[in-house]
Amino acid sequence: MPTPRKAVQHYTARSSPGEQRVRAQLHAAALLRIPLHGLRHSHASLALSSGVNPRIVSGRLGHSTVALTLDIYSHVLPQQDQGATDNIAALIEL
Repeated sequence: MPTPRKAVQHYTARSSPGEQRVRAQLHAAALLRIPLHGLRHSHASLALSSGVNPRIVSGRLGHSTVALTLDIYSHVLPQQDQGATDNIAALIEL
């Protein structure tokens, strides 16, 4: 019986037909191979930086609270600070 460590190494050395297709498509499109967690992080960062409500992003990520999402992804929100300032200034001028 293989040790758990060898079993894990054996499992990770194999790739499913789906993974092979994705790798071939990435190679054909000259795109980088990004781990699934990296895609998740990219999705959240892009969504927040484009103005998607943090509650929506939090729900998509399966986070227990919006505060958790904002704690993790707050680095993308300073970009929105100027936009918020401009929006409030426009409301005051009305």
